[in-house]
Amino acid sequence: MDILDNNSQGESLSRRKRFYYVALLVFQILVVFWPMMTVELIVQGRTSMNFDTMGMIENVLVLVLIIVNILFLKQFVGNKWVFLVICLIYAVSFIVSTVAHISPTIRADASLLRKMNLFSFFTIFWCLCYTFYVAVKDIFRYKHDLVYSLVGAANIFLLIGSIFGFIINIVGSVFPGMVVPVDQVMVLDTHSNTLAYYTLASIDLPFDNVNPFIRNILVIESIFSHLFVVMIIGRLLSK
Repeated sequence: MDILDNNSQGESLSRRKRFYYVALLVFQILVVFWPMMTVELIVQGRTSMNFDTMGMIENVLVLVLIIVNILFLKQFVGNKWVFLVICLIYAVSFIVSTVAHISPTIRADASLLRKMNLFSFFTIFWCLCYTFYVAVKDIFRYKHDLVYSLVGAANIFLLIGSIFGFIINIVGSVFPGMVVPVDQVMVLDTHSNTLAYYTLASIDLPFDNVNPFIRNILVIESIFSHLFVVMIIGRLLSK
């Protein structure tokens, strides 16, 4: 009877993990590609939506992604204090980022906005690195069925783009004007994600004047992502 109960609990945990992997994948795609595609529609005049409305929708998607990410980590993190610290970091980062983007006073002060963005980018960057570590450990250390492994690998692949996107965000906050012009700090996040995900997809960058330092970061990302593809193929074939 105990063996059956243990098996049932194991299957239930596996189903929950699979569900959160899928949810994480869906909202990662929405958070990354929603602003990238919407910005182009607004610039081309093909939608009546403005940048403020786009930003509000993006914030809602980010909030949902953070909640899904926390629930995802809850399935893997055994230490409750570590889990609570991660929840606290995400909450503070989201609040700081939201206040920075909706407050007219802060938006008018480029220096303060940069500092608040840097804090938010840096803290979320480390949370994403931890999520990346948890997912890599789960997929590469333990045996799973093919669908579970593929969904997990897709999440890891997108996380590579997100992590490098935040690295570019951090660089752009520390060195104003390196990623976007100083007076366009509000689009730093979208611009950084565009650079990171175009590189991840091996597509030519849509911007002509990319700083050589940023290009070097993108080269590292490209190498890292190609190595991951090789490793995940090897992992799947070894099963």
